[in-house]
Formats: sequence, C-alpha cells, structure tokens
Amino acid sequence: MLAASFSDGSINCINAIKEKNSLKIIELKSEKISNEIKNYPLDSKEYKHFFSETFNKMFSTINYNQNENISICMDSDWIETKVLPVDTKIDNSVKKKYLLWYLNQRNSNLIQESKVFFKNLNFIHGKNSFVLCTIVPKTIFDLLKFCSANNFLRPVFLEPSIISIERVISKNTTIFFSNSQFTKIYLYDKGVIIGEGECKIKSNLIDLIFFSGDIDKAKNIINKINENILDEKFDVLHSNDFPKESLKFFNLKKKIFSKLNPSISKSFTIDLSIRNKKNDLSIFSELFGLISR
Repeated sequence: MLAASFSDGSINCINAIKEKNSLKIIELKSEKISNEIKNYPLDSKEYKHFFSETFNKMFSTINYNQNENISICMDSDWIETKVLPVDTKIDNSVKKKYLLWYLNQRNSNLIQESKVFFKNLNFIHGKNSFVLCTIVPKTIFDLLKFCSANNFLRPVFLEPSIISIERVISKNTTIFFSNSQFTKIYLYDKGVIIGEGECKIKSNLIDLIFFSGDIDKAKNIINKINENILDEKFDVLHSNDFPKESLKFFNLKKKIFSKLNPSISKSFTIDLSIRNKKNDLSIFSELFGLISR
C-alpha cells in the first residue's frame, strides 16, 4: 500500500503491507519542496517543475511495483476546505445546489477551474447543520496525473488532509494547528471535525479571528487553554515550521496539550519496525489516516 501526503511544504510517503488487521510499515520518508515554488502561480511551468522535481526525487527512493495504486491527501496549500452552515430546514435534494450557488458568488469561475466535493458533518449548532466543502483546482489533478504517470503510479484516491487526520484521532477533543499567514485551526470532537478557522498565537495566548462550526465549543476550549484550566487534556497536532513564539507556546502548554500519536490506530495494529523511528511520527498523522481508510 502506497500513500503520499502534501503538507507543510513537503511530500511525505508511506509504504506498508496490509496483513489481516495489521499494517507493517516498510518505508516512511519525507522530501521538502523548494520554497521557490511559492514565487510562481499554480498553472505555471516553473511551479510544475518544482512540484514534479520533488515528486520524482521522492519516488526514486521508494520500492514499489510498476503501475501500483497510490492514495494522496493534501493540506490547505493545495486543497481548499470550508466548513459552511446550512439551515436544517433545507432539504438534502437542494443542499448541493445551494452550496454551489453560495461558493459561486465568491468565484464565478469556480466550476470551470475546480472540482467541488461535499461531506455532511455530524453535528448541529443552533438552527444550522454543517457541510465540509472541498475545492480542488483542476490544475492539481493534472499535476498529480502527470507526476504519477512519470513514476509509473496510478493515483486512485484524493482527499484533504483534515479528513485523513479524522481516522487517527481518539474520542478526545483534538486541535490541529496549521502554519499559514494566519494560523489555521481545525477542531475535532468525539472523532469528527466540528469546525475550522483562523487564529493568532501571541504572548502565549490564542486569539481566535474567525471560526465556522461549533463556535461555542471552540471559544470554551480556547478559554481553557488561555487560562490554563487543567480539567481536561487536548490532543494536539502541529507542524514544526511555526515561528519561535508559537513553538514556545506549544511547549509551555504541555500540561494541557498531549501530542497526537498516529501510530495508535482505531482499525489496525501497526508494526513500526523501520529504521527511521527517530522521526516525530505526528508529522505523518494524515498518512497513517490515509492508509487506514
């Protein structure tokens, strides 16, 4: 089983053998994409060059069969996600049409330029239910097909990283921080995503700028973190490329934060008898979720 994730400016890859209810991890590797890629638009020759160069370099070091299937997940640098409220009175038969109309108000070329997918989220807040909208630029599909073909791979599945992560989290409240111009925050409760937003981490406090989903739950959790209320621990996932101030914040909150361990699977016993055990496994969380689907 091959799976790849594109997150935090890197391509990560996992190669595993599935045996009944166990997964034996054979290879777990990461390759950084050049920062120069940020200087070019997604549909440029230069972007395609840096993207495919890293893809080729990664899979030149992986042992796999020709025309092997590969599953892929991507973070918000490549795939946009939005948690959108929908009045519970709106019938499912018109919900998709309404959401496409809503998204089209922001970008009239959305349907021509992207593929849009919807997932109903299993919670209601006030008068609203919520839907996770996933927007994948068609250029991304073209890039993945091009790079996969060059490496004799067959891409068979694509999803946003925040869905892959759902499969490795516990029933505890889990917070996923993603580094961007503003820190993106994703909140999970009882094993499912219940909202996403943006925040700033400054002076060892979280300042919530925007949140779509269960806003009351989000505010309550952030208040507990900021006030150091120790009545529960939160599972936390974050990359290591945050500014020093943010990394200091994560370190100071160790009494409240418990780092997510993706090797504890709900579905499989995972054999981690690989050489690169020194890696922080939390950075591969979406990969473990992807191969557990």
